[in-house]
Parts: sequence; C-alpha cells; structure tokens
Amino acid sequence: MAAALILMCGGAFGVVSWRDANAVASVVSLDVNPSIELQVNQKERVLSARPLNEDAQVILDGMDLKGTSLNVAVNAIVGSLLQNGYLDSLSSAILISVEDNDTQRAARLESSLTAEVDAALQNASAGAAILSQVVTYDAGLQTQAQASNISVGKAALIQQVQAINSALDFNDLAALSVEELDQLREIGAPQLPIGASAAAAAASATTISGQLK
Repeated sequence: MAAALILMCGGAFGVVSWRDANAVASVVSLDVNPSIELQVNQKERVLSARPLNEDAQVILDGMDLKGTSLNVAVNAIVGSLLQNGYLDSLSSAILISVEDNDTQRAARLESSLTAEVDAALQNASAGAAILSQVVTYDAGLQTQAQASNISVGKAALIQQVQAINSALDFNDLAALSVEELDQLREIGAPQLPIGASAAAAAASATTISGQLK
C-alpha cells in the first residue's frame, strides 16, 4: 500500500509538473510594424512564438524559439528586427506588452524585458524608443486584435488613440506602425497621419507651438 501511495503521489506530481510546464502563464507581444506574440509558461520558457502579420514572418524566419528562455527569445527577435532595419532610426519605436493574470509577475516581466531590449538597442547603437505596458485581458479587444492580425498590445495602444479621437477607425489605425500610433497619441490624434514622417512633423510643430506660447 505504501508503494502504491508513493506511485500515486509521484504520478500526480508528474501530471502537475507537466501541466505547469505547458500551461500559458504570460503572453508577451513585441510590436514595431511586425507583430509577434510569445506564449510563456511560469518558468518563463517560450511555449510558442507566433507571427501575427507578414512582416513578422520575415522576422521569425528560421527561428525555433520553443523551449528557449523568454530573455533569449526577445533578444533574438530584437536582433532580427535590427537586421531587417526596423529599429535603426531615432524615430522608430518598439512596444513591449505583457498580459498576465498575476499582476506582480506582469509588472516584473515588463520591467525586465524593457531593460533587456534597452541593453540590446544600446549594444547595437540603435536609438529606437521603447514603449511598454501591462495589458489586462479583454475579450472584445482580443477579438479586434485577431480580426486585424495584430497583437492585443497594439490593439490596446490603438484604444488609447481612439479614446482621444473616437472618429478614427480601428482598422485604419491597425495599419500604422507603433511609432506612428505613439506620435499620433502624443499630438492629440487630430487625424490619421500620411506617414511616419508626417506624424513626426506634426509632433514637432506642436512642440514648437507649445514652446512659443
């Protein structure tokens, strides 16, 4: 009976360990224009790395990130983004989003990943801006993100822009880069930008106007 009990306990422990190792604890997304979603377990091991649009497929081409640590995966993705010219200008931006029911773990991951990406950009002498956020689960937001082939993190940023100007269309905003969305948010989202340079020019004009006042 004792042996049987030990076997039962061992089997139960094995099932729990397997479940924990394969259960999604956190969802981390990295957005520039490529949108990439990483599902991660409690031990911060990557369960899946999913490209959410065509640009992201190029970034992840040839990578097998399943089973790697989250930090290694994020560094690999940032390296690929740099190689493909997405983070090589001062006006470019990358958005790091963490979705997790454990708010403390989410905040810790947001902080550590921001530091990791910042170090990678400094080593590459890249001046891209880093935006980061913790995202709360929202079924409606998830549906919108899936329909537009973007991450929930980028969808949350779009919601912030729409909160400023509700007349702007979600799908139109989804087509913009993180850099353009951030600049649009900064200038009060008066209208859709013609392009990144136009948004930058508008932001600059607003800043100069404010200084003159």
